[in-house]
Amino acid sequence: MLSLCAVSTAPALTLQVLDDDMALSPTELADGFEAWRQFGRSQRMVGFFARQALLQGDRYAYVVEPRSAYNIALTGAAFVDRAFFRAYWSPTAEPLRAMVDELFNCEDLAINALVGSSLDPPAFADLAGNMTGLAPLFLASSIHDVGTVGGASALPAPS
Repeated sequence: MLSLCAVSTAPALTLQVLDDDMALSPTELADGFEAWRQFGRSQRMVGFFARQALLQGDRYAYVVEPRSAYNIALTGAAFVDRAFFRAYWSPTAEPLRAMVDELFNCEDLAINALVGSSLDPPAFADLAGNMTGLAPLFLASSIHDVGTVGGASALPAPS
């Protein structure tokens, strides 16, 4: 996926992930880093876009509309500890990366699963979508996704 590149060694403790089709101001970038520095670090992702996954009937739903609680930070605009990227590129996570490559999507879910499962205690959403442990931190912003009209996210999956 375009928003997740391989990281072998990085001098920084966090990586700022920003899709090619996101518009982010310097102030929002600074605010996001400061929020990660104060509240995130190796304990949670800090992001600008949130979603909720919850069980509806016998299937999981990926909820986009505004809600009072969220349990997924989208990687289109987020700060993520480098240890989580190392975990993503580890041999253990190969099945997750293969799914992302096959679907040309869902890296958000893969990274959130890795982050949540690596914490002590693990952070996860129950079947109703309620968080246990530290949930991702979300920042209000004016960031907007311009990809619906021309970014890489709007491209079809490669065949």
